[in-house]
Amino acid sequence: MCTKMVFLKDPATAQQWKGDDLENISLFTLKDAIAFGKVFFMPLMTK
Repeated sequence: MCTKMVFLKDPATAQQWKGDDLENISLFTLKDAIAFGKVFFMPLMTK
């Protein structure tokens, strides 16, 4: 998953980069990306 993450400077740049690809690209704020990563990866670290 991490190899497919791109960090962009602002929402306008992110939206331009995303273009019309609604199916394959999701945009997250930094706060939401951290929360998502925590929910996804923390269970893997406790095993």
